[in-house]
Amino acid sequence: IDYTNGEPSILLEESRTNSITYSNDFTQSPWSGTQGLTVTANNAISPEGISNASTVTQNGTNTNPALATNASITIGQTYTFSMFVKNVNLNGFVRLSHVTSGGTGCWFNLDDGSIGTVNSVNATIQKYPNNWYRITNTFVATTGGNSLLAFLGLSDTNGNTALTGSNQSVLAYGAQLEQGGYATSYMHTSGSTFTRNEDKALYAGLGTTDTFNDSEGVLF
Repeated sequence: IDYTNGEPSILLEESRTNSITYSNDFTQSPWSGTQGLTVTANNAISPEGISNASTVTQNGTNTNPALATNASITIGQTYTFSMFVKNVNLNGFVRLSHVTSGGTGCWFNLDDGSIGTVNSVNATIQKYPNNWYRITNTFVATTGGNSLLAFLGLSDTNGNTALTGSNQSVLAYGAQLEQGGYATSYMHTSGSTFTRNEDKALYAGLGTTDTFNDSEGVLF
């Protein structure tokens, strides 16, 4: 049941694939592009209510800290990159980007839940309990193949990429990169991509009974 619009409704989603092979363990090799950040896995409570979120902390080795992952995508197609994030002590913005922030980056303020600069097709932010946010960036792929194509970055100010200070952290959980113009429900991955089947709502008569009469109408 989906409460996104304030009223309960059946959530029906199309088939999608999470192209990130390790969606929640940012210490694995698909996240080999990490620079200037130290990742401590499974040490904080995630939106699932269990200790499987990671702390991502600035370590001073790079002035433009980012957590980057490999994923297989196609040039010219539209994708949506999403992640759950929570502020610990970051005095600035987080951003989601494809390849470069200047062409496809989106900035988010985790203190007030606002969206800053958007250089891509679209960006969204949705608040979850305990000050978690799900942030999304929809972009048109400018580079394909299986390289460092999506990343989470930390920065001092909106629209910029540098982070000064020291030991600033956020919590991260549930990364997803899917082909399409919006984010769907989070799909866990652990070593391979995952494809969810299309949801369908069907109606029909039940055997020889007249419980549902499709000539008169059916109410979902």
